[in-house]
Formats: sequence, structure tokens, C-alpha cells
Amino acid sequence: AIQANRRKAYTPRGNHPLNGKLYCPDCGHTFRKMMINNISYWQCCYHVCGKSVCRGDRFSEEAVCDTFMLLINKLISYRTQVLTPMLADLERMQNRVSVVGGKVYEIDKQIAILNTKIHTFTQHRTSGIMDAAYFTAQTAEVKGRICTLRTERCKLLAEDEHEEMLDELRELEHIIAETQCQADFDGELFQQIVRRITVTSSMELQFRLVGGLELKETIHYKKRR
Repeated sequence: AIQANRRKAYTPRGNHPLNGKLYCPDCGHTFRKMMINNISYWQCCYHVCGKSVCRGDRFSEEAVCDTFMLLINKLISYRTQVLTPMLADLERMQNRVSVVGGKVYEIDKQIAILNTKIHTFTQHRTSGIMDAAYFTAQTAEVKGRICTLRTERCKLLAEDEHEEMLDELRELEHIIAETQCQADFDGELFQQIVRRITVTSSMELQFRLVGGLELKETIHYKKRR
């Protein structure tokens, strides 16, 4: 059910799997489909409209789809040598920070105690018990410790967010494990695992898959047009 909901969240605009997926490396805008001599091509939408001076590389739909199939078949063939060990290594790393929640809780307790100290200092200063110079020095020291703790807290929370990435990589590994090598372009599979494609050159595409995995593949041309 979780996997199904994630797939719905990434449904592309329009009725073609490539819509909203291909990005221009120069201006950052998406590619759009056009028909030339009854052949489907994709090109930067801003370049087509004359709004950008980007290189304007144009790719046949067949070449893009075939390149994806070349990439996916490599993943399927070498899953146990590449994807599975990588996932296992990441899971071992994540286990080292599995106590993040407890550490964050302890940091929050320390910050609360330090904030109470600042409040006490302020009361003593207001009542005249603490002179201005001592109050300033003590308050600055405590605020510095709070700042350090908050920095550490942010770092721990950032590490904990890697769990979401691992979940998506596990999903990708599961999908690849259940998929046979493909002879034809599978639009449903494409939508499930591809988040973004960046055109790195006239001969290469960079695919960002679920889990943030980025892989480059040489564009497969059956016939250069």
C-alpha cells in the first residue's frame, strides 16, 4: 500500500511517461514533445519557444526510451553485484545512527536546562543580584553552548532523514528483483522508478531513480536522425 501511494505521488503530467521527466542541463526547464515527419522528438521547451539560448539538443523518443531500457536491463542483470551490496552497506551505516531519537531527546533536555539558566540570570540581573558585566559574560557562554547543541541536533536529524532514502532504495531493489529483462519500453516501470532525467550531453543521459540513486547511460541510437 505504501509503495502504491508513492507511485501515485509521482504520476507525471500529461499522458506520456516522459512528461515532466526530461530536463535541460543549461536552463533547467523540462523538455516537450514535438512531431517532425511523423517522428516523436523531445527538446527543451524554452529553446523551442525562443526563450533560452541553451544548446537545444533534440532527441527522438525512441532513443530516450531505448536508453532507459538499456539502463534498466543492466540493473536487472547486475542487481546482486551492485544494488544489493550497496543497500546492505547503507543499512549497516544507518544502524550506527539508530539511536538518533534518544540523542536528540537528551540534547533537548540540555537546551531546556540552559534556557532556564538564562532566565535565572535575567531575574538576578533585574533584581540587582548580578552586575551587568558578569551577566553579559555568563549569558554569552550559555548561549554559545546552546548554539553548539542545536548544531549537533540538526546534524543528527539530517542523518535520521536517510531512513526515507533507504526505504525508497529497498523499494527499488524489490522492483528490480521482481522484473525480468525488458525487450520493449515499459511506461509503468519507468514511472515507478524514474524521478528525473538530465541531458548531460548529446550522447549521455543521467537518470535519477527512487532513493536518489543517479546513474548515467550512453544514449542508444538505432539510427541517428
